[in-house]
Amino acid sequence: MILTGCSSNGPQPNSPAPAVTPTTTEENEASPEAFAAPDHLVVSASSIQVVLDDGTIRDEFGYFEPIAPVAAALTAVFGEEPVITTYEGIPSVDYDWSGVSIGTDGPAQRPTNPEIIMHVTAAEVHGIGIETVDGIQVGDPVAVLEVANPSHRWQRDGVEELVIKVNSVPVTPDDNERTFSVELRSFPSDGPVTQFVAPIKNFE
Repeated sequence: MILTGCSSNGPQPNSPAPAVTPTTTEENEASPEAFAAPDHLVVSASSIQVVLDDGTIRDEFGYFEPIAPVAAALTAVFGEEPVITTYEGIPSVDYDWSGVSIGTDGPAQRPTNPEIIMHVTAAEVHGIGIETVDGIQVGDPVAVLEVANPSHRWQRDGVEELVIKVNSVPVTPDDNERTFSVELRSFPSDGPVTQFVAPIKNFE
């Protein structure tokens, strides 16, 4: 009879299986901000910011960017598809979420003609607050704003409308004459803010 010796270096039938270390791939790939729901939008004369409830800016979109990806991002923010309006024979298109809309007349021409213009007619859309960089929302009083910022009044459909420009920024760092602004409108003029639009040019 031939006996086979057991080597101390060979596998042991009763040896425990090696421990498996849990991976942390998912933890490393995504930060908490990636899953946090947006709280509000901040509209300035140069961009639209998607802000979380702790004040963190999750995304920012400039008005010179192509409109389609910005519309897709806002659709994700609001959780609802917009009503899309196109116009035959011209490159114009509007995306409307009932309270906020973005539109375009065609591709941007830097530095004077942005591709996107934004209209806001509600303080909140689908649970997302919308405000200017100064915290101004539709429905806010305008008396203090009119005193502190450039403004004018004009007649629209027989009713006086108040127009106030805030948050003006130069078109380029070395061009302080031409600016973009957020334009607040009160219709009628003795009421609260009824809408705001950005960016608005002070030149043709």
